[in-house]
Amino acid sequence: MTILRVIDVISEEVAYKTGILLTKADMYRLTAGTEMADWRAVLKNPLDQKIGVRSELIEDFVRVLRMRVGNLPDAEPGGLIMARFLRGMTDKGVDPAPLIAALREVVESDKYKSIGELAALEIADRSKLPMQTVQRFLGAVHENMDRNLTLFSRAKRSSSWSGSVPLSKLFKAEHIPDDPETYLDQRFIDFLAANENLLDKMHWRNFERLTAEFFKRMEYEVHLGPGSSDGGIDVRVWPLNSSHENPPLLIIQCKRFGKGRQVKVEVVKAFWTDVVFEGAAGGLIATTASVSPAGKKVTEVRGYPLSFAENETISKWAKSMWRFSWRGKSKKSAFVGKYLLPPVYFG
Repeated sequence: MTILRVIDVISEEVAYKTGILLTKADMYRLTAGTEMADWRAVLKNPLDQKIGVRSELIEDFVRVLRMRVGNLPDAEPGGLIMARFLRGMTDKGVDPAPLIAALREVVESDKYKSIGELAALEIADRSKLPMQTVQRFLGAVHENMDRNLTLFSRAKRSSSWSGSVPLSKLFKAEHIPDDPETYLDQRFIDFLAANENLLDKMHWRNFERLTAEFFKRMEYEVHLGPGSSDGGIDVRVWPLNSSHENPPLLIIQCKRFGKGRQVKVEVVKAFWTDVVFEGAAGGLIATTASVSPAGKKVTEVRGYPLSFAENETISKWAKSMWRFSWRGKSKKSAFVGKYLLPPVYFG
């Protein structure tokens, strides 16, 4: 296939799995410093150049890109995860064969539209193994299937798939999620969690949305301002189930600044007057950069009811909302980008 077709295949699969559409430039940038760094030069060749390419290369590219946009906690092949689980069973003296056979029998029975709780109970009954073991086994099966490509397999794509959004939407303009109860799309939250160095590059309005989404998930009543002519108050926060007619518990001003910039002391002083005017219990300045020492000093000396969330804190916000927040930081992935035979043949 041509280089262009390789790029299209990778982009389409990533878009289907993550809901994020990547350009060739996105792919090249996101694979820097990853296990695919040595192979990303393939993307730089003329688009009409024809090459022979092994599926392993495309599979690794897709998983690495999914990891880099925060859609996977690591880029390991699904088969490796499955093999590790089965090896763990045998090491504990448990034969996995009855479990595998029970799953096959339940699937082939066509009794269930999906492998849910009832199907899991039947698998446990057939295999004579504890439910906890069955659940862990089904989790490994899901991981294996999720990490496999749909383009090169018999797996059917869901007819309910709603498409993808270009990654550029996070940076170039405000993105309003389809769900009216959501302030920022989970896809973009995952990306920011995996790419904390790009927090200061997101569109300023999406930073306000990230802030509103964080406090909503902390179970507060939240009101996101209009984005302009808001008097310097971007987000208002109340205790859960409180009337918005009451003074807010917290008002927030968001400053999406680039690296090296600081929120000046004049901004801090002006924001304190907003807190007083609103009758709020306190104010928060959230910034992707930092607050000047003078701004912090005047707050301390004068006893302003203000607090600050700087770059490191904003990064923690995003990571706490990451779909894999319970997994911790992504690790290096075994057997990715390493091949016994060259995966690309240039004719």
